[in-house]
Amino acid sequence: MNRINLSDKEWMHILANLKKLSGIRIDQQDTCRQFISACLWILRSGAQWRILPPTHGEWNSIFKPFSRWCANGAWEKLLSYFSEAADFQYFSMDGSVIRAHASATGATNRSAENEALGRSKVRFGCNTNPKKFFHK
Repeated sequence: MNRINLSDKEWMHILANLKKLSGIRIDQQDTCRQFISACLWILRSGAQWRILPPTHGEWNSIFKPFSRWCANGAWEKLLSYFSEAADFQYFSMDGSVIRAHASATGATNRSAENEALGRSKVRFGCNTNPKKFFHK
């Protein structure tokens, strides 16, 4: 899978959903495809708009329609279209990113030692000390 450019199949899927949106004008498909690719590049890289590579176009020419799409809710609508068809076959959640709820840390007659909760730099979370999980 190419993470830089949209494949023809991906573009056709996006284009079909773009046509469903009101307030979105698609005059030239090539220009629209370049715009979507530029927005995805910003999303993937996390870079500032001014750092957008010239191959994607002038950064301000991409940012202005991006802002308009944000204002009219186009991105949220596109996300909802794609979320409905999401494939969760390879979806997994790592337990290291799950935080304990605040109520788990201060319940009556319970302590961090009993619940195997430990303090991280910010708040309580799962303690990684295996001695608290496995008793001999």
